[in-house]
Amino acid sequence: MNIFIEKVQILHGFYFFSYQWRQLTAEQKLGWEEKAAKLTQELKEAQALEDAQNPPGTPIPNPPNLPPNWIFECLWDKCDYQFEDLSDCVDHVCAEPNGHVISYFNTPPPKGQG
Repeated sequence: MNIFIEKVQILHGFYFFSYQWRQLTAEQKLGWEEKAAKLTQELKEAQALEDAQNPPGTPIPNPPNLPPNWIFECLWDKCDYQFEDLSDCVDHVCAEPNGHVISYFNTPPPKGQG
């Protein structure tokens, strides 16, 4: 029932704004379209800057001031994997096809806990 109510509210909201948009003059519409274009351009530039600073696949740096020979351990559900780099540990937990996070959310909860 909640999904139905949310859909009705979304559709109602769209209808409301659509009705308001039709009531605007051509000059007002042009002003709003220029604001939207400017905002879209600013968002694209900000995203491009962020992508340039942190390209995909960039390893996660180890925390500063670590003692020598620091080891990162997984320990998720008695996992015994160890890693020299934090990014390798994060990949093991999150990014691998059978990583712990993906496996956790793909496994149904035990009976009585769902």
